Amino acid sequence: MAARRHSELTAHKQNDPEYRAAVDAEKRAVVEQHRAHALAELRKAAGLTQSDLAGLLGITQPSVSKLEHLDDISVSTLSRFCAALGGGLELRCNLNGESIPIDVAALTPS
Repeated sequence: MAARRHSELTAHKQNDPEYRAAVDAEKRAVVEQHRAHALAELRKAAGLTQSDLAGLLGITQPSVSKLEHLDDISVSTLSRFCAALGGGLELRCNLNGESIPIDVAALTPS
């Protein structure tokens, strides 16, 4: 039996709406897990628990947990999160091979 390419074996699945929905759901779950992991890792790297960070932000520990699992986080919230950790947020736009800094302070309310 001749070897077959992966694309040949899965071609029929790509047109199956149920298969596509399952794959898309799995992708969203992986992205969400990574996002939550990334914010939690930042917090842990700063040596803080969720309760510690909650105190610094003036919110509850469950709110920190929700923040770490948000699908979409605002620049101002992320900036406050980083500041509470003792750091800062840098935002850049990569355009035509150039990395252009964006003034986060100008995007966030005072």
